Amino acid sequence: MVIITSRNAPCQSFMIHTISGSDAKERIQTIRQLRHPNLTENVEVYTSSDPGYSVISEFMPTSLLHLCRAPIYPNEPQLSSILYQSLLIPLKVLTGLEFLLNCSLYYKRLSCVNVFVNFASEVKIGDIENCRRSGDIAALATSFGRLTMKLMDKERVETASFGLKHPNRWSNEAINLFTSIIITFNVKKLLAHAFFLKKNQEKLV
Repeated sequence: MVIITSRNAPCQSFMIHTISGSDAKERIQTIRQLRHPNLTENVEVYTSSDPGYSVISEFMPTSLLHLCRAPIYPNEPQLSSILYQSLLIPLKVLTGLEFLLNCSLYYKRLSCVNVFVNFASEVKIGDIENCRRSGDIAALATSFGRLTMKLMDKERVETASFGLKHPNRWSNEAINLFTSIIITFNVKKLLAHAFFLKKNQEKLV
């Protein structure tokens, strides 16, 4: 992935990456059909000299991986905002996942690397071309569970069995949400979880 700057708008940056392989055309067709506030926006698609495509998308300055590597843990309003935006649509990772599932698309490799955060405190899912028309909801549940575990416990490696070394750092609501994610993954029920009453995007600095 490369960061580029527009000649017409020098202050505006974009990300560019390539998509190749036997299924490249199908993957490009997928991203052309998807637009959502919690998905990174793809601005242009070009055919490249090599077999494949170059995709220019909006610039997202950081990812959840940076947050996980930082010594300071997110507080509960920040954790709530990140997970809620990731799961839903205009509400982030859960929102974005719900939108993709409604489009019959499965994101099996969701991780801290491909969930981005911009300076407006918006959380967006990237690498949408990796979604597939068929898949196992259990694989999505596992990847989202591991993403949540990494945000709540920096000492755990993503491949470790589910668990938290220091559950005392979190409230009962946060622990209950984590348990719900790894035991009964249901996007609609998770979005209605009491923990998300704490979300506050303005606090996600």
